[in-house]
Amino acid sequence: MSMAASGQRQGRSAAIFCCLLALLALAACAGGTPSSPPSPASPPERAHAPSAIPPARQPAAIAFPRAQGSIPVALLLPLSGPQAETGRALLKAAELAFFDASDPRLRILVENTAGTAEGAREAAERAVAAGARVVVGPLLSQAVAAAAPVLRRAGIPTLALTSDARTAQPGIWPLGFAPEADVARILSFAAARGHRRLAALLPETAYGERVLNALGPSLRRTGMTVVALARYLPNAAALDGPVRRIARYDARHRALLAERAVLEALGDDLSREILAELDKRDTLGRPGFDALLLAEGDPLIRSLAPLLAYYDVDATSIQFLGTGLWDDPVVLREPNLRGAWFPAPEPRRPHALISRLESRFGGSFPRIATLAYDAMALVALLAREPDVSRRLTMAAFTDPRGFIGVDGPLRLHPDGRVERHLAVLEIRKGGFAVIDPADPHFLLPPIS
Repeated sequence: MSMAASGQRQGRSAAIFCCLLALLALAACAGGTPSSPPSPASPPERAHAPSAIPPARQPAAIAFPRAQGSIPVALLLPLSGPQAETGRALLKAAELAFFDASDPRLRILVENTAGTAEGAREAAERAVAAGARVVVGPLLSQAVAAAAPVLRRAGIPTLALTSDARTAQPGIWPLGFAPEADVARILSFAAARGHRRLAALLPETAYGERVLNALGPSLRRTGMTVVALARYLPNAAALDGPVRRIARYDARHRALLAERAVLEALGDDLSREILAELDKRDTLGRPGFDALLLAEGDPLIRSLAPLLAYYDVDATSIQFLGTGLWDDPVVLREPNLRGAWFPAPEPRRPHALISRLESRFGGSFPRIATLAYDAMALVALLAREPDVSRRLTMAAFTDPRGFIGVDGPLRLHPDGRVERHLAVLEIRKGGFAVIDPADPHFLLPPIS
C-alpha cells in the first residue's frame, strides 16, 4: 500500500473514531434534559455491586461482567479512605460507559488505590500483572505520580482523572480541567470583550498558586495588566482584610468623606442634592480595575461574593471572572455572582449525564463523574480500531484530530498534555448561559 493510500485510510479511520465517540457522548445524554432526567432500564446484572461493599472491606479488585473479554482495562480508583465516596461515583460513571459501549471484548479490572500514593503504586503493579492494556485513573495527583513509573515501564496508556497538568508525561494524560487552561480561556475572552485592567483575588493553596503562575503567559498573550493582587487563607474568617485591600475601600471611603466636606461647606441647593445622593454610598470612585479574577469555588465563594459587594466592588460595573470551580449549580444561589463569566464545557451534555447517573444509581454525583465516563468511552472507542496494530496504542490515543466526549472536544498529545476547547458561561438567575461556544474543531477537513 502506498503512503498516500495509507494516510487516506488512517484519516478516514480517525474521522470515524471521532464520530463514534460523539455517538457515545450522545448515548450518555439520551432520554431528556437535566430538567427532565431519563429513566433508563437498569444495566445488566453484575456479580458484584461495588456500592454495596463497605469501604473498609472494599477488595483490591472487582471484576465487571464479561470477565473473559480479551482486552483487559484497569480502573485505578480510591475505593477506601477519604476519597472513597468520589471513587465509587467515578466507578459507577465508568460502569455506565462500559454498558453503553456494550463491547464483550473488554475485561474490566477495578483496583483500589485506597487514596494513597503507595496504594496507587501497588494498584498499578496489580494492573500490570493482570495484563492491563489501558488504565483509567488514578484520581489524585500524588497517586498518579506514584503509579506513573510502573505504568510507563509497562508501556500502558493511562487516562488519569486528576486536573494536575504537572503529572503529564508521555503515555500519562491527566484528563481533569486544569486551572492553567481555565485562566488562558477566560482572560482571552475578557480581553476580546475590551477588559484590560485585571485584579486577582487568589487563595493561598496549591490551586491558587497554579492560577497565579498561569497569569503571566495569559497576560502576555492578551495585553491585559494586573493592577491589584491579593491572597487569602482558605477560610471565611480570613477573607475580610484581602477583600478590603483589593477593593481600595479605605481610600475610596476617605475620598467620599472629603467630597462630602466640600459640598457641606458650599451649602447651596445643588450641593445639598448631591449630598443626599452620597448619603446612599460608602465610597467614591472605582477600585481601579475593570475585571476581577476569583479562583474560588463552593463553599468559600458564597462568603467571598457578598463581601465584595459589601466593600463596593459591584458586579454590575466590574466584570467578575472565575475558573471551572464555578461549574457547580450551587453557585447559582449567590446573587452577587450574576453576570460573572467562567470557562467550562458546554453544560447540556454533562448535566444530562449527571442526571442520568443520579436517576440510575440514586444519590448525588460529583461534576468530575463525566471524566470517568469519557475515559471509559474513549477506551471502548479505540478498542474498535479496525487496524489491530494500532488498537489502543499510544498513536491511537494521540490522533491529531482529537475526540469529542461528554465534556466536549479534547486532544491528547504525545508528551502527555491534554488540550481542551472550553465554552465561556455566564451565571444568570435561571442557570448557566453559553455566551461563547467551544470551538468544536480539532478535526482536520474530511479526507475523501
